[in-house]
Amino acid sequence: GVRVRLVDDNSAGITSRVARAEADLGIGSPVGDTSELVCTRLLEAPIGLLADPATYPLRATASAADLTALPLLKEPADTSIAQLLRAHGSELVAQMERGTEVSSLALQLALARAGVGVAVLSALGASHPAAQGLRFVPLRPRVSREIFLIRHRSRPLPPAAAALAATLSDTLRERPEG
Repeated sequence: GVRVRLVDDNSAGITSRVARAEADLGIGSPVGDTSELVCTRLLEAPIGLLADPATYPLRATASAADLTALPLLKEPADTSIAQLLRAHGSELVAQMERGTEVSSLALQLALARAGVGVAVLSALGASHPAAQGLRFVPLRPRVSREIFLIRHRSRPLPPAAAALAATLSDTLRERPEG
């Protein structure tokens, strides 16, 4: 008797859906007004570049000049990664403006695999099975994305959602970050 609806969205969309009661729970990075939300940190992962090594042989210690030559895929302005890079004053933000805008992880991975550009994403995105064979290089200095379990402050979770939240928290607490 439990109805489950999974929605794939960026962090701004997830935050908004939970705030508007369109979702009981969200998993992502809170974006925008979170005053009515409870955000419980689940994990963190470094941000980096992901590319086809045959097309763009990324080095672990790339210089700023090396990075300016790369065709970066553009993150939409409302994504947590774009906001993190902006907050850290990263030069990659201006460089991404020239790139192809991509709104989903699946598209980022497909375009990186096809050699169209270099994705800027977290190590979590780079761990996706579709990223196999691509090279991920964390940014230096390190910039990390935190992932949260997001729920509305004034609405109790239905029992099934509460069980899912507890299972996620317990499982991730038992695993080492990396």
